[in-house]
Amino acid sequence: MGFGVILILFSLMAVNNLLQIQNIVTIEERLIDVRLPTVMAGMELTDGIHLSLAGLRGYMILGKEPKKAELFKAERQQGWEKIDSALQQMMDFSKNWTVAKNKQLLNEMTSLVDEFRQVQQEVEDISHQPDNIPALKMLLTQAAPQAKKIVAAITSLIDEEALLAATPERKQLLKLLADSRGSFSLALADIRAYLLSGDRQFADDFRDQLKINETRFEQVSEMAYLFNDKQSKAWEAYQHERTLFISLPEKMVALREAKDWNKANDILGNKAAPTAKKIMNILKQMRESQDNLALHDQEELNSATHSIKTIMITGTLVVIILGIFISVFISRIITIPLNRVVKRAKEISAGNLTHSALQISSNDELGELTIAVNDMSHSLLDIVKHITTSSREICDSSSELSAITRRTSKIIYEQQTQTEQASTAMTDMSTSVYNISQNIEKTFLAAKEAKTETSDGHRMVDDAVQAIQQLAGQIESGSDVVHQLEDDSDSIGSVLDVIKGIAEQTNLLALNAAIEAARAGESGRGFAVVADEVRTLAGRTQESAQEISLVIEKLQSGSRQAVETMNKSREEAQLVVEQSNKAGLSLTAISTVVERINAMSSEIAGMAEQQNVTTEEVKSNITAISDMAQKTSSGAQDTAIASESLSELSGHLQNAIKQFKI
Repeated sequence: MGFGVILILFSLMAVNNLLQIQNIVTIEERLIDVRLPTVMAGMELTDGIHLSLAGLRGYMILGKEPKKAELFKAERQQGWEKIDSALQQMMDFSKNWTVAKNKQLLNEMTSLVDEFRQVQQEVEDISHQPDNIPALKMLLTQAAPQAKKIVAAITSLIDEEALLAATPERKQLLKLLADSRGSFSLALADIRAYLLSGDRQFADDFRDQLKINETRFEQVSEMAYLFNDKQSKAWEAYQHERTLFISLPEKMVALREAKDWNKANDILGNKAAPTAKKIMNILKQMRESQDNLALHDQEELNSATHSIKTIMITGTLVVIILGIFISVFISRIITIPLNRVVKRAKEISAGNLTHSALQISSNDELGELTIAVNDMSHSLLDIVKHITTSSREICDSSSELSAITRRTSKIIYEQQTQTEQASTAMTDMSTSVYNISQNIEKTFLAAKEAKTETSDGHRMVDDAVQAIQQLAGQIESGSDVVHQLEDDSDSIGSVLDVIKGIAEQTNLLALNAAIEAARAGESGRGFAVVADEVRTLAGRTQESAQEISLVIEKLQSGSRQAVETMNKSREEAQLVVEQSNKAGLSLTAISTVVERINAMSSEIAGMAEQQNVTTEEVKSNITAISDMAQKTSSGAQDTAIASESLSELSGHLQNAIKQFKI
C-alpha cells in the first residue's frame, strides 16, 4: 500500500512535469524558430539596405570607370540578394506570427521594398548621364560649343591683326582683342568651376570676368573701322556667337542653384532615403514587437520552470517522508525473522550442523527463505556424512594403488632395459645388413659393367671378323685381277709376236721396194725414198716391240709374284677369320657367365634389401616398445604421484570434515 502511494505521487509529478516540459519546448520553439529568426532576418534586411545604398553611392561617385561601375553594381546586387532572402524568410516566419499588426507591417514593408528597388534603379539609370546634371548638360551641349566658336573668332581677329603693320591704334586694338579672349576664357573657367563645386565665389568671379569682357567688347566695337575685310567677317561672327552665348551662363547658374540640380542625388535624398527610413521604422516596430513577445515567452518559460521546481521539491519531500515511515514499518516486520535466518546461516558456516530446524512463522518470502535454510542444513548434514565415508575408502584405495604402482614401475624398468639391449643388437644387425647390401650392390654394378664391356668386345670381334672377311674377299678379288693380268700379259706377248712379224714383213717389203726403185732409176727415186722411210719405221717398230717385250716379261714376273702373295694373304685372312670366330664364341660364353653373376647379384641384393627392411621394422617395433615402456614407466610414476596426492587429499578431506559437528 505504501509503495502504491509513492508510485501514484511519482506518476502525478511525472505527468505534471511532462506537460510543463511540453509547454517549455513550445515556448523555446517560438523563441528559436520564430522570434529570434525574425529579428535576425530583420537585421539581415537592414544590412542589405545599407549595402545596396553603399553600392549605389559608390556607383554615383566612381561609376564612370567601367571596372568600378561593375564592382559597385555587384555590391548593390549582393545587398538586394540579402534583402530578398531576408524578406522571404520573414514571409515564411509570418505564417507562425500571432500578432496581426506584424503581418500588416510586413505587407506594407514589402510594398516599400519594391518602391525602394524601383527608386534605386532610377538613380542608377540616370547617374553618369547628361540629364543627371542639367547645368552641365547645357554647358556641354550649348555653352561650350558656342564658347569654342567665340574663341575661334577672337583668335582669327588676333592672328590677322598680328600680320598687319603695327601702329599705336592697332597695338591698342590688339591688346583689347587679347583682353577680350582672356576675360572670356576666365569667365568660362569660373562658370565651369561653379557648376562642378557649387561655390558661389566662382559665380561672382564669373560675373566680374563677364563685365570685363563686356567693356572690352564695347571698346573693340569703337575701333572696328580698323578691321580689314577678313577681320570684319570674323568680327561679325564673334558678335553673332556672343549674342547667342550671353544668356546661357545665367541659365546654367539658375539650374545649378536649383534643389534638383543633381537628379540622382535628388532622387536618392528625396525618394530612396525616405523609403529606406520607412522600411527601417517598420523593422524597428517589428523588432520591438518580437522583443516584447520574446519577453512574454521568457516570463512564461520562467513560470513553467518555477512550477516544475516547486512540484518537484514538494513531491520529493512527501515521498521522502512516506519512504521513511514505510521503511521503519517494513524493517520491523522483516528484520526479526531475517536475524534468525542469518544466525542459523552463520552457525552452518561455522560447521555446526546439530541444531534443530527453524520455526516457520509466515508464508511470504521470509518463510520461503527459512524453509530453504532448513533444507540446506539437512542436505549439508547428509553430504558431510557421505563424504566422510567416501574419504576413508579413498584413503585405503590410494594406499593399495601406490603399492601396485611401485611394483609396476619396477617391472617396466626391467622390461625397458631388455628392450634397449635388443634395440642395440638390432641396430648392429641393421648396420651389417646395410654393409652387405652395399657390397652386393657394388658387385652388381661391377658385373653389369663387365657385361657391358663383354658386349662391347663381342661387338668389336664381330666387326673385326666382318672386316677380315671383307679383306679376304677383296684379296680374292685382287688375286683374280692379278691372274687376269697374267693372262692379259700372255695375250700381249702373242700380240707382240704378231707386231714383230708385221715389222719383219714390212722391212722385207721395204727392201723389195728399194730394189725395185733402184731398178727403175730416176723414175723410182721417190718410191725409193718412201721405201727407205718405211724400212726405217719398220726398224723402229721392231725396236719398240723388243722394249715392250722386256716390259711384258717384267710385268708377267711381277704378276706371278703378286699372285703368290695374294694366295698367301688369302690363306692368312682365312686363318684370322677362324681365330676371330673362336674369340667371338669365347666372349659369348663370358657374357653368359656375367649375366648369371648379374642375376645372382640382383637376387642377393633384393634379399639383402628385404632383410634390411625387415630389420628396420623390427628395430622400429623395438623402439616403439621401448618408447611405450618409457611412457608406461612415466605413467606409473605419475600414477604413484597421483595416488600419493590422492592420499594426501583424502587426509585433508578427513581433517576438513572433522570441522563439522554431526
